[in-house]
Amino acid sequence: MTTTIDEEAELISGSWAPPKSTRERQYESAYRRALADALTWIERSTGTRLSGRPQQPDAAYPPGLFRQLLSDGVQLCELLNALRPGCVKKINRSKNRIAGLDNLALFIQICDQVFNVPKLSMFDVTDVVEDLSEKYNPEDAVYEDERRCKKILTCLLRLHRFVDLRPSTPRLELSALMAVLGGGGGGGGSRPSSAGSGKRESLTSDAPPAVQLTQSVRTSAAASNANPLQFVKPEGNKLVQTARHQIQAIQRNKEELAETAAAKAAAAEASSDADGDAWISVEVLGFFLQY
Repeated sequence: MTTTIDEEAELISGSWAPPKSTRERQYESAYRRALADALTWIERSTGTRLSGRPQQPDAAYPPGLFRQLLSDGVQLCELLNALRPGCVKKINRSKNRIAGLDNLALFIQICDQVFNVPKLSMFDVTDVVEDLSEKYNPEDAVYEDERRCKKILTCLLRLHRFVDLRPSTPRLELSALMAVLGGGGGGGGSRPSSAGSGKRESLTSDAPPAVQLTQSVRTSAAASNANPLQFVKPEGNKLVQTARHQIQAIQRNKEELAETAAAKAAAAEASSDADGDAWISVEVLGFFLQY
C-alpha cells in the first residue's frame, strides 16, 4: 500500500487517524440530527429561538455547544409549561450563572415531582453547565460531552410522552433519537469505534498486574469499609496509579451502562410500534448500580 506525502506527514506528526467506517459516519450523522431535532422541538414548543444554534439540520455541534444553548434553563422550564401549563410558577430570567443553576435545578425538580421522569433518565445540573476542558483532555472531552448530551436527550424523550395530552403541542422527531439512544432496532445507543482507534477500549484494557492490584485494593477496602478511591493514595508509583485508573474506569463504565439502559427504555417507550415485550422496566435498571 502506497501513501501520499500528506499521509506520511500525518503519520510522522502522530495526527493520523484510521478512516471512519460507514456505520460510524451514519451514527455521527444521526447524532447531529438528534441534537438539532431536540432543539427544534424546544423552539417550536416554546415559541422562542435559541440564539447561536446551527441552522442546518446536519450541522456539526462543537463539543459543549448543545449544553451551552440550554445552560440558562429558561427554554427547558418553558418547555415544561408548554407540556403542562403553570407547572413552573416562576422562571429566573436574569442573565447570570446563578439564575441558570436555579432554573436547571427547578427543571429537574418538576420533572421528578410532576412528570415522574425516572431518576436514571434524568441529568444533573453539572451535566449541563460544567466546562469539560478543565477535567478532560480534548479527545476524552468529546466523548464525555456526547455522554452528557445523550442524558439530556433521554430526559426530553421521556417528556415527549406528554404531548399526547396536549394535541396542539409540536411533536419531537424521533427517528434520529431512536438511532442514537438505541430504540431503532439497529443496535444503536453507543458510538461505533473505528478499527485500530482503541481509545475508549484502552480505559478498560486488561493489564494483569494492575488488575490483580485493583482486586486486592478493592478487597482490602471492602474489608475496612473504605472507599477504594480513598484507600489508594497517590504515591507516584506507576502501578498504583494504574490501579486507580482501573477503579475509576470500572465506576465510569457502571454509570454508562445504567445510562445506556435508561436511554433504551425511554426509546422503547416512545416508539409507536414497540410491543409489550420491548418494554424495559425502569425499576429493573437499578440492578446495574448494584455490582
